[in-house]
Amino acid sequence: MPADDPSTPQTSPLGGALITPKDLHAITEAQEMARRKEAQELEKKRQEEQTAIHDAFMHQHIRPDAKERFTRAVRTAAERGETEIEIVRFPRSRP
Repeated sequence: MPADDPSTPQTSPLGGALITPKDLHAITEAQEMARRKEAQELEKKRQEEQTAIHDAFMHQHIRPDAKERFTRAVRTAAERGETEIEIVRFPRSRP
C-alpha cells in the first residue's frame, strides 16, 4: 500500500498516528458542548436563585406604616440636599 493512500493512517516521526482534521473537529465539538452545558447549568442555577429571591420578597410582610416611613425618609433627605437614601443594609457574609 502506498504511504499517501488516504485510508492509511499517517504516522508521525515520533510514532503513533497523526491527528486528523476529523479528530480535531471532534475534540473542539466536545469542548464546545461541555462549555454550553456548563453555561446552561449556571444560567439555570442563576434563574433558580432569582426565583427564590423574588418569592421571598413577594411573601414578606410589609409594615402598615411603610409608605409613610419611606415618604418621610425621602422628604428628610431632600430637605438636607441629599439625592440618595439607604433602603436596606445587611451584614456581609463571613467565611
